[in-house]
Amino acid sequence: MYNKKSVYGKIIKRLGFYNPYINYGKSFFINYNLFFYYIKKGAKISKRVFSFLKK
Repeated sequence: MYNKKSVYGKIIKRLGFYNPYINYGKSFFINYNLFFYYIKKGAKISKRVFSFLKK
């Protein structure tokens, strides 16, 4: 279970993570099933997330 508190409010669903300080291994992960589910429901992709998906 993910228990960190967000600055902007409660976390509804955790889609993935990004850690810029890791130079090896998995520094970025996204749950594509949930991601595409929310895109189909009308969610917008931020510029930062779009730049990660291009890689």
